[in-house]
Order: sequence, then C-alpha cells, then structure tokens
Amino acid sequence: MEPDRDRPTFTQMKQNQAESDPPPDAARQERFYREIWPEAPMLMRTAISMSHDAAEAEDLVQDTLLKAFKALDQLKPGSYPKAWLLTMLRRTWIDLWRKRTRRPDGEAVGLDHAPEPEIPEDAGQHDAEWSDPESLLQRFGDQEVIEALRLLPEGNRWALLLVDVQSMSIEEAADVLEVAPGTVKSRLHRGRGMLRDRLHDFAKDRGWVQSHAPHPLEKRV
Repeated sequence: MEPDRDRPTFTQMKQNQAESDPPPDAARQERFYREIWPEAPMLMRTAISMSHDAAEAEDLVQDTLLKAFKALDQLKPGSYPKAWLLTMLRRTWIDLWRKRTRRPDGEAVGLDHAPEPEIPEDAGQHDAEWSDPESLLQRFGDQEVIEALRLLPEGNRWALLLVDVQSMSIEEAADVLEVAPGTVKSRLHRGRGMLRDRLHDFAKDRGWVQSHAPHPLEKRV
C-alpha cells in the first residue's frame, strides 16, 4: 500500500461502508489524500508487525483509513497525523482481537487477559555477549525484526513499535497506548531485552556474538 501508486477511487475504499453514509465532499477527499494517505505505508508496516497474516493486516489498515476519513474533522488542520492514526489502528486491532476471542458466554476478552508468549524472567541475559546491543539491532533485516516482534507480549510489542520503529517520543507513545509515560519506559526496557534474546541465535550464526551456552528459548530434548 504505497502512496505513489495509483490511488483507489473512494468508491473502492468505502466498499464496506453503510449505504446510508453521506457521500464525501471534494474538500474532505483532498485533505484525506494530502494528509492521511501518505501515512498508509507506515500503518501497513505496523499492522504487519501485529498480525501474522498479510491479508488481515491489509484489512486492519483499510478499516483504519475508513475510520480516519469519517473522523477527519477531529484532526486539527496542520497537525501531524501519525499518533492519531496509530491510536486508531491500535483500537481497530483491539476490536478485532475481542471479536476473535469472545468467551463461550459471549463476553469479549480484553488484550490484558490474552495469553502471552512464555518469556524468561531475565530478559536481556545475553547482552554481555553483544559488543553494542542497541546498534547491533540495526543490522537485522526488517523481516527478522518483525518475526521477533510478533513473539513478544502485546504491551512490549506496541511500545517497541511506536518508539523504536516509528520514532515516537515516550510521551507520544503513552498517548497512543493510553498509559503513563513511566509504563512505556518500563515496557521498552524489558521489550528491548526480550527482542535481543529473540534475535540472539541469528546474531550467533552470523558471528556477531560468541556464545557456547544454549539459548534459553531453544527447545530442550
């Protein structure tokens, strides 16, 4: 979903909208393509990092863009829309998750109660083997980082996506996640350690680190 490709017609974009919705006005369309549409690749990268399915990620972005179009009047003219759009994407993801994980009694399960991957308590235990843990992460390909991110708990994953991938400030990420800045800092610290642990085997295979100890996430026979 690249902004320099041919734009879809708005009729194609709103195929899932209710027929009762009023038709878009030209000024709204113009503003949407000027301010919102260029952020579509950023939304797609984030959605891919959250979902294990490319088609699902596209649906998430499509739904987010439709919501953004409808709510465009809420975005102050001239303001940067990234945080606004990421908040919308996250809420769309939460809605999808709740629908998918409804309990037998019909009640939705929140993300806070979703099963999380098993992660060692001592996340970041291999940092001593990395000469420069933070800069070394930059040497991995996007797909490798995305796969590692998918294995992290939801809260840590979002903190890393917003601050380390999207280059948002702690305060901006806190607004998107609707938590305190201190919570974001805590999730970042632990998330970075968990991410490095997940990427440890890749780094060891390439000779970037030296270790003879088994990786804590390796399956034991």
